[in-house]
Amino acid sequence: MHADVRYASLVAEPDPAFEPEWLGVVGQGGPGSTAGGVVLTVENGLLHLSFGSIGGTPIPTDPVELQAFADRAVAPVVAEALRRSTPVGPVRAFRVRRTTRRHYDRLRDAPAGSSPSATRRARRTRSTGRA
Repeated sequence: MHADVRYASLVAEPDPAFEPEWLGVVGQGGPGSTAGGVVLTVENGLLHLSFGSIGGTPIPTDPVELQAFADRAVAPVVAEALRRSTPVGPVRAFRVRRTTRRHYDRLRDAPAGSSPSATRRARRTRSTGRA
């Protein structure tokens, strides 16, 4: 199945004056938008920001271009978090071109090191045809 999901993530240090009332926020663009963003507060007061899109819209990895993307494509609260922070590392981009359906219920044997319940489930599936 064709998905073409793209996302880019970075860790940033928020400006000292930026004191959001949230620990995390998810924000999609306006109606019909295929892009969105997530901001999470992580250790040492840093922010983890991720921006995603579906349908082939690329996510920029240049911080200035990423800000322009955020300003036009995601919720204002997410764009503001990026604007009011400084990246502490590179923007990392990822792409998933197609989805893969995995039928773990059809395993003949559970992988080595699996939990005992997974092993029992695999045996039951093999003998009854149902998980």
